[in-house]
Amino acid sequence: VPEQHDVFKKAKTLYLKGVTTIEIKTPAKMVLEDNGDIIMANTKFGKGTVFAIGDPWIYNEYIVNDRLNASFQNGTAAIELTEWLIAQIPVKKQYRNFNYKQNGDFPILNLENLRFLFLTLFT
Repeated sequence: VPEQHDVFKKAKTLYLKGVTTIEIKTPAKMVLEDNGDIIMANTKFGKGTVFAIGDPWIYNEYIVNDRLNASFQNGTAAIELTEWLIAQIPVKKQYRNFNYKQNGDFPILNLENLRFLFLTLFT
């Protein structure tokens, strides 16, 4: 992950396996690339935001580091992605009843809240 990144500010080393590249067309934007191949992208669609990842890297064995080298920062990246996704929701619609501590513009999340947030925001 590049040093200056809109989504991943702290997470710089991610583990992705079996990555599928993404071809985008305007108005979609590249979020992350690897050797010139787009592996993450986003766009606005209707009243929402679509975020596409060419790998299922946000799930148990990839975010708790029990099967990965501790140098990989997938857990931090999952939290940062969730914070970024929440920031895309207009303030009047953001879900307010989950447990977090406010820090600047973004809520600080922990891994226990991720599943709850994904189920609440995306189902």
